[in-house]
Amino acid sequence: MKTCIVVLNYNNAQESLAFVKAIKEYAAFQQILLVDNHSTDDSYQILRAAFSQEEKIILLQAEKNLGYASGNNLGLRYGVEQVHAELLFLANPDVSFSEDVVTRLREFYQSQQNETLGTMAPVMLVPNRKQENSAWKLPTFADCLLATQVGLDKIASFRQRYSKHQLSEKPIPVEVLLGSFFAISAKALKEVDYLDEGTFLYGEENILAHKLLQRGYTNYLLPDIQYLHQHSTTIANQLKRREMFRIYHQSLLYYVTNTLKVGKGKAMLFRIIASIGLVGRSGREKLRWNR
Repeated sequence: MKTCIVVLNYNNAQESLAFVKAIKEYAAFQQILLVDNHSTDDSYQILRAAFSQEEKIILLQAEKNLGYASGNNLGLRYGVEQVHAELLFLANPDVSFSEDVVTRLREFYQSQQNETLGTMAPVMLVPNRKQENSAWKLPTFADCLLATQVGLDKIASFRQRYSKHQLSEKPIPVEVLLGSFFAISAKALKEVDYLDEGTFLYGEENILAHKLLQRGYTNYLLPDIQYLHQHSTTIANQLKRREMFRIYHQSLLYYVTNTLKVGKGKAMLFRIIASIGLVGRSGREKLRWNR
C-alpha cells in the first residue's frame, strides 16, 4: 500500500526543514510532498537547496497563496494522481510523531474490511504533554453564533466536546478530527473532491467531516497513540490576533451558508452577531477550534 504525507509551508522554512528531516527516514512514507504556499520570503529557495537531491521528497510550489485548503490540495492531488497513494497523511510542520504512530494508523486502515473509513488521527498533546481537544461534534448554527462572542465561545466549545466516558482506549468513531495531523483514504478524498477551498483558514475540518459523514464515511480517533503539537506556531507567527479572529469569522460564515445551508435571514443574523463579536475582541483571547 502506497502512503505519502503532505506538509504545507508558508514563510516557515526552518520549521518545515526540521520537520521533513525528522520524518524522511520513516519507511512508512513512500513519498513526502512538501508544498510551499507561495511564501513571500526565501522559503522555497531554502527548501529546494536542502532537498533537491532527495528522491523521496518532492517540493511543490503554489502559484499564489489561496489558503490552507488550496495549498494542501496541491499536495493531496499530486499524491493521488502522480504517486497513486492509497492513504494520505496531512501534517502541519509544527507537529512531531514517531514512526510507530504512522505504522499504527496504517495497520488500523488495513484492518477495516469495509470501505467507509474517511479520516483517522491520534490524540493531540501540547508541549506540557497535556491532552487537548482532538475531536469534536459538528458545530450547529447556534454553536457558530456563540463562537463569535467573547466568553460564549467557551459554551460552544463545551457543547461540541465529547465526554470522557465516550472516549475509550480503542478506536472510536467521531464526527470531526483536528486538522494539524490526520490521515485520509484516497477513495474518500476523491469522493468529496478534496478539501473545500471556500475558506482561507480555519474550519476546513468541519466542512470535510460534514461531507464525509453525508456520504456514509466514518472518522476515527485512536486514543492510544499520540502526537505533539506546538500549539499553532505556524499560524500565530504569521497573523495578528485580531486578523485571526476576522478570518475565523469569515470561515464560520462560509460554513453556515455553504455547508449547513442556512437561509438568507440566518446568514444576515450571523453577520450582525459576528461583527459585534469582533468589536469585543481584545486580541488577547485564545482562538478556539484553532489548528
